[in-house]
Amino acid sequence: MGAGIVLLLIGVVLLEYPLEPQAVPVNNMGGTVSTIEAVQVNSPILSQHFDIEWSSSVSGTMQYGVCSNIPNAPSGLSSCSQSGSGSGTSGTLTFTATNGEFVVLFFSGTGGSATAKTTIPTAGIVLVVVGVILLVAGVALSSKPKTATPEPGPTPPTPPAQGSPPPSSK
Repeated sequence: MGAGIVLLLIGVVLLEYPLEPQAVPVNNMGGTVSTIEAVQVNSPILSQHFDIEWSSSVSGTMQYGVCSNIPNAPSGLSSCSQSGSGSGTSGTLTFTATNGEFVVLFFSGTGGSATAKTTIPTAGIVLVVVGVILLVAGVALSSKPKTATPEPGPTPPTPPAQGSPPPSSK
């Protein structure tokens, strides 16, 4: 039961702070964007957390959108359920998206790079499930009534062996 509690607690922490970063494509806009890349969130249990960092030698703008479908240009981000931007030579944007939504990232600027990471809480989900199973199994086993083993009573005296002479008395 103790192992179940420990795994459950570790799993809950890993749900909030996952260990598996995943790369997300970023549309770099030096002029016009020829192809739009997006990532669809596939996290049916929890929202997925995103961290976007950018840096550039010249000031640039990072835009994101969390959309029900993929917009065809940055101007389409206004129809998304959430959108945001940051500008300057570097910065970080943080947001969450739910299952089935598309995340689209646009970076405009020259001589810069953008890195987008998302974390999927797979390890946390697995540990929570295993922890709950061990916890339930531990509770079930500890609540079972223990069957008492009968304690041996006094042993009856053994009769003298047949054919032996009777005890003599003097």
